[in-house]
Amino acid sequence: STLPTPTALQASGLPMRIVVVDDEPLIRSTVAKTIRRAGDGLLDVVEAATGEEAIALAQAAPTSLLVTDFQMPG
Repeated sequence: STLPTPTALQASGLPMRIVVVDDEPLIRSTVAKTIRRAGDGLLDVVEAATGEEAIALAQAAPTSLLVTDFQMPG
């Protein structure tokens, strides 16, 4: 399936929640900022520094997408 466009998200009233996971703060914040800009303010983008933190965030609210680093410690 395809991801809804920002216009479709706005019409539905439901924000798409995206969790960005990376142990490197600069990379994590840059990826999150880029996604926020692309979403034109219609995306709920949250950041996690560890896999455990990402799991907690994903369990706390419905999550549409998880963007994660390929290699993380632990």
